[in-house]
Amino acid sequence: MKINQIRFFSICGIVLISAVFRCMPHPPNFVPTVALAMFSGYYLTSKLQAVSLVLASMLISDLFLGLHVVMWSTYLSLVLIIYVGSIVKTKKDALLSIAGGTLFSSIIYFVVTNFAVWYSGWLENLYPLTLTGLLSCYIMAIPFLGYAVTGDLFYTAVIFGIFEIIEHKFLCRESIR
Repeated sequence: MKINQIRFFSICGIVLISAVFRCMPHPPNFVPTVALAMFSGYYLTSKLQAVSLVLASMLISDLFLGLHVVMWSTYLSLVLIIYVGSIVKTKKDALLSIAGGTLFSSIIYFVVTNFAVWYSGWLENLYPLTLTGLLSCYIMAIPFLGYAVTGDLFYTAVIFGIFEIIEHKFLCRESIR
């Protein structure tokens, strides 16, 4: 098997395992979703592959977790975050850029998905379609943002770290042969 194939299958494996972790019990919003999108944007050179892989894993896990009216906002957020990952890859200080990109991605996810909750009227009894309703929606979601940022940083460190170990331990050996 060629190095590029091993690398691609390693990435696919990490994406699939991350999707499984999303389905396991966890604190609110403490999931690998944002880290997964950042990782795919960072490591996959084909953006079509990155988007397809991330959205497929999300759809599969959503079939188990339940479909809802604002799924489109989750998926849109992840596409934007894949793009953030591809931009972060071009920066010189990788560790700082990945951390900053993850924080920025957490905010993208928060803003887009909470806007969708408000706009969809999904929780119309809580958030009327007014500016006050929108602000209330964002304010009420702030506690969940803390869990999300913590989870995003944690899973980004774990996912990127595992892949770097795989790259150095296995793929570097393979390239020497």
